[in-house]
Amino acid sequence: DYSTETDHSYPLPSPLETKDYHRTLKSALDKLISGEEPYTATCTVDYKDGMDPMTYQSYYNGSFVYVQDKDMPNEYFNGYVNKDNKVYQLTRINNKVYYKADHLKDNAGNDAAWTEFTPSYAIAPEWFSYSAETKAYTLTSSSYSAGAFGYKMLSLGLVDPQIAASSSVTITLSEDNSHVEKMVFGDDVIITATFTYGAIEKPFGIDISALQPATVFTIFNGSYTAKIDDTTSWTIVVSEADQTVKVNDILCTDVKANQYGEIEFTYNGANYSINARKNRLYDNTNGRSY
Repeated sequence: DYSTETDHSYPLPSPLETKDYHRTLKSALDKLISGEEPYTATCTVDYKDGMDPMTYQSYYNGSFVYVQDKDMPNEYFNGYVNKDNKVYQLTRINNKVYYKADHLKDNAGNDAAWTEFTPSYAIAPEWFSYSAETKAYTLTSSSYSAGAFGYKMLSLGLVDPQIAASSSVTITLSEDNSHVEKMVFGDDVIITATFTYGAIEKPFGIDISALQPATVFTIFNGSYTAKIDDTTSWTIVVSEADQTVKVNDILCTDVKANQYGEIEFTYNGANYSINARKNRLYDNTNGRSY
């Protein structure tokens, strides 16, 4: 209502009081976000409905973040590294970890921002209450989701969406109040995260500083068979060693990685690509797939 007859002198909301324990909590959370001290968060997910608990591990050091299923680390992990202010996703090929040479894009086609993958919190510490008896900080509010708070703080959004349903979180700091020691999210699913600082085993047992880029040839290296029709099959060979793609022993041209994470090439005047799951060949010129 923009009329001059209406009184537009609306009262401002009152700010929440900042108490000493809020400053203590904020200091510990800010250390968690900065990654100035690398840490591992071990997260146990208890579904409370008969499903077996699951245990994840997340790691953050300011320029590298990952989450993996501790029971199946080789199959279920997700990691990202910040190199030259660009975000690259990790990939495991033949039990060796690389970062993808084609750096990530957002939905608009721009370089993905590092902040999309790193810990943060959008809830002011003033929303937390504090118990001097238990030395625990608690947030229980219908106005803000504690699950969304933990989603970014623990990078669990990379793996497990269950935490998003939580509406309460309890945080315990170290004895000297300098670091976050534990977070417990609880509703229908209980997620407990404990934090370890200092001398930490390197994720995947790799040297992060020595990570090498995976070219499109590294990712798709191998031999593929495409059934074109009932009587015709193509043999497609991607060679990492030779940096080539051949179809039926004929060298292809214009080989590159496209925006969909596919290997793209030209054969016999037409443009083709193998999808990221490596189970389909697309004829991008004529709109067919095999």
